[in-house]
Amino acid sequence: MATILTELPMQDNAASTVVVARTSANATSVNNTSGMSVAGPGGSYPLALSTNGTTDCIQTPTLAWSGLKQASVMFWLYVASNPGATAVLFESGPDWTGSQGKVIYYTTTAFQVGQFINGLNTGTYSRPSTGTWHHIACLWDVDGPAANPGETTYYLNGVVQTRAGLHVSDNTSTYTSQVVNLGARNNGASLPLAMRMAGFKAYSGLVSVTEILDDMQLVKPQGSLGAAF
Repeated sequence: MATILTELPMQDNAASTVVVARTSANATSVNNTSGMSVAGPGGSYPLALSTNGTTDCIQTPTLAWSGLKQASVMFWLYVASNPGATAVLFESGPDWTGSQGKVIYYTTTAFQVGQFINGLNTGTYSRPSTGTWHHIACLWDVDGPAANPGETTYYLNGVVQTRAGLHVSDNTSTYTSQVVNLGARNNGASLPLAMRMAGFKAYSGLVSVTEILDDMQLVKPQGSLGAAF
């Protein structure tokens, strides 16, 4: 069963300031030089966070994953164009491979979801298309099999995606409590991604397909922002 740890509607109208949080302390911007709010999905989240792909990074408060073996995140994502190089969309810990962390890479051709606890287990998936909004759900499970389907699961617009096993070491240890970086790696120091994000939620445990589909109905991209689901 999944329990929500933090929810970031990302409706702040000011640049370089906090991002509104509903269920925990505020997230903060790191090296943010651009306006943080841009047009986003309609409904509950009329605005979205914008990162510029050079200096911006958003950090959540510390998430209580300590002692757990399962975690999930959900959010709406818009990437205008191919970043041209591998970038980090999501990273837990200051440097995920050195701190029992989880990661979502946005590459020029694929989406990679992985974790490093006491081994590296990463899956590669089809990447969301650019120029429109997509609903993303990523799940990490230490107790999942090392090989396919692996310890990671990725849903794009409510549909589970086929995984190719990029790294299939078997993790066994539990997570630690960590902050999450959105839009860059290592506290904003490298691999930045220019993106818009709305409705970010992080969970302990694994979200269900029903929870994913319900979340998609809370916020629907409208008009030129993307197709409604």
